[in-house]
Amino acid sequence: MIGNHNKKTWIDRGALRYLKNEFDCETMIDVGCGTKDQLKTALAIGYTEAIGVDGDESMLPDLVVDFNKNKIKTLKKFDLAWCVEVLPYIEEKNLDNVLPAFKNSRYIVATATIWSNKEYPNANKRSWWLEKFESWGFEYDEETYKQIVEHSLMDRKAHQTGNYTWLERTGMFFKNPELLSKPKPVKAEKKQEKKEEPKEFDSEIETQEVIETQDAIQDGGEF
Repeated sequence: MIGNHNKKTWIDRGALRYLKNEFDCETMIDVGCGTKDQLKTALAIGYTEAIGVDGDESMLPDLVVDFNKNKIKTLKKFDLAWCVEVLPYIEEKNLDNVLPAFKNSRYIVATATIWSNKEYPNANKRSWWLEKFESWGFEYDEETYKQIVEHSLMDRKAHQTGNYTWLERTGMFFKNPELLSKPKPVKAEKKQEKKEEPKEFDSEIETQEVIETQDAIQDGGEF
């Protein structure tokens, strides 16, 4: 089971806000969501939908999927796929299991690793992942990646080479040309009921009606 998160999720309010403002990201899927803190952060800053997928049932993800055993099954489209400190845990032969989440997202933020240890069955370096994603049909965007790092508020992690965030060490940003070639679905706006405008008071007509009524009463007639 993939779930070695130690009850910690690497949240990044700054990166999410940048992607929302610059790329109109409003929906996201977090591949390997762990404690779901990144999902909560997305919703708190204005994302309209945030779905989490994880192999640890105790985290109560929206979708429970062990990426080394089963494929993510989603036909839903998302603006952003977030996949931080997850890919190294997936064996190379099982990478197709997470591909549906990426294929159904307009943009992807992912990280590789700089460590090689027994917990990482797939310790390929960043350069390998760049080629892998491009072989899947995604386009790497270096300039946007630099902007994401610039706006990132992710906690730093100590390493013998220095203190860096996951995004600074091995982050990547990809665009999905297939989805970006299609117009983004327009959100349905709520129909507002038309309120009837108050009728204007016609003083001449109403005054005449009052006079006629008073005359009828004085003459003993009906009205």
